[in-house]
Amino acid sequence: DIRKRKNAPKGKRTISEDVSKHDYYNFQINPNSKNNTYAMVQYKKGMYSVILNDNYYDVRTLLKKGVRVMHGDQSPNYPIISWDVKGTRLLVIYAENAKIKMFVWDYVAKYKRFKQEIEGVDQILDASFMLDANTVILSAVKNGHSDIFIYKIQENKLEQITDDIYDDLNPTYVTFPNRSGIIFSSNRPSADAPNSDTVIPSRNRFNVFLVDILNRSAIKQITQLSNLQYSDATYPMQYNVNHFTFIADETGIGNRYAGFFSTQREGLDSLFYIGDELLRNPTKNELDSTLAAWRKEKPDSVSYFQIYKDSTYTFPITNYQSSILETRIAGNNGLVSEVRREGDYKYLFKLQVDEKALYNRNVNPALTNYMRELRGIAKQQKGKPTKIKKETTTKNTTTTEKPVAASDTSKPKNKKVFRTEFDNEEETTDSTVTVVTQKEATEKESAPKKRLFNYKLKFGTDYVLGGITNNILINRYQIYGGGSGPIQLNNGNDINWSFRVGISDVMEDIKIVGGIRFGQSLTDKDAFISFQNFRRRLDWGVTYYRSVISNFFPAGGYNNRLNTNLYQVNVSYPFDE
Repeated sequence: DIRKRKNAPKGKRTISEDVSKHDYYNFQINPNSKNNTYAMVQYKKGMYSVILNDNYYDVRTLLKKGVRVMHGDQSPNYPIISWDVKGTRLLVIYAENAKIKMFVWDYVAKYKRFKQEIEGVDQILDASFMLDANTVILSAVKNGHSDIFIYKIQENKLEQITDDIYDDLNPTYVTFPNRSGIIFSSNRPSADAPNSDTVIPSRNRFNVFLVDILNRSAIKQITQLSNLQYSDATYPMQYNVNHFTFIADETGIGNRYAGFFSTQREGLDSLFYIGDELLRNPTKNELDSTLAAWRKEKPDSVSYFQIYKDSTYTFPITNYQSSILETRIAGNNGLVSEVRREGDYKYLFKLQVDEKALYNRNVNPALTNYMRELRGIAKQQKGKPTKIKKETTTKNTTTTEKPVAASDTSKPKNKKVFRTEFDNEEETTDSTVTVVTQKEATEKESAPKKRLFNYKLKFGTDYVLGGITNNILINRYQIYGGGSGPIQLNNGNDINWSFRVGISDVMEDIKIVGGIRFGQSLTDKDAFISFQNFRRRLDWGVTYYRSVISNFFPAGGYNNRLNTNLYQVNVSYPFDE
């Protein structure tokens, strides 16, 4: 699989990190071509650290968050770091106390600026600067799906660019001749894919798309720039004036692909605003019916926006032995970074644009054995057996044969009421699979809807213990034995009858434990009750203990009794897991 593959790119290797014990990711090189500064995220035993390496001699930690654990899950997103175009400011986005926070590290003045909270989104997946140091492009999750936003740092304001049910990842700003916008990776089936609550969840591959941000209307033109069939396109970015680049493992190994971009103006599209309706290039009948439905004589407003006809051609430009894990664009100086892993080491490369590969277009990476087998299986699933059907024409007295695809009549086709994301899969012969009819679906819809009730305390018995024991009921200081022994055990009896009960809440937030123990007579006994609250991070509890011992110390034939009351309060606060 690695024959005829080159694993040494033409560029400068900046750093190599050992990831056998702890991991490094989110590498960001400084856009200045003469500056070897880079930033990265270190994950070590649950702790996340943003490390800035200034030309190999000054290493400082800008941020350290997390909970120290021996084994834990690594966050794929936070912290997020990104350089601006000039390489003078470093953006750091992180999560703290269920909130999204950020700051900007001033590389020249060596201090943190704009320490603030980002509101309006649930989670941020990626970030990159635009042309100025005040505007950031975000890929963020809002209302359960990821979209593209433009964030103004000083104003602390968000502007939503895309709003659909599909995933939009790795956005970056691009500027081509006669065209500018945001290039991103998305799993939408096409550029004009439908967007509604009833659309089936997408199972398509991630491809590269371009959205026009100069258009401020509700509808924005989205153009598809790639069409991959067997892999996902990730990390799209501008490569040079006429080319963009992305990473794809179409051959089984993640290599760099480039795409030539060209565009031309195609005209204007009209938008008609009628009430809550938005019509794009409507026909006369559609416009008249909408006006009649809203009881209006003319539209509320009309707007226009420019339409472009874009075309692309994509091709591979690298043929590596190992896949590219990360890649970032470094400003407008024609620099890109690549991160690859070989064994227990991750290598960071700072590369120039490969103009020779763009001109020749002669890189043809071979398929790996796995990808060759995978493509063969896909072709077999799409193919059908063919049969030859003979047709005779009487005019020319010749016989022609036409191949006709054979249809599968071995299984009757079930009529489906609802469309699902599994329509393209082969039908199963499992007897447990049933077909929902229209009548059954109507009956299910007419059933009363479930309600969400408030949580109330409900206790249940945890355990009940009873028997003969000689253990300690509760830890406390023991009484001096007075010469007959070092100490007196609890209530003065070696063997005791004990009974203990524990109850807890359904969510195990509150626990109550009580017990009683008595010796050979009912006179000597001790009892306790304990209340523990584990509802929040600060755990606290209260315990009461009472002990009665008769004749605990012989005093010349006089009867005596010792009563002990112990009140105990416990508080615990975990610093980490």
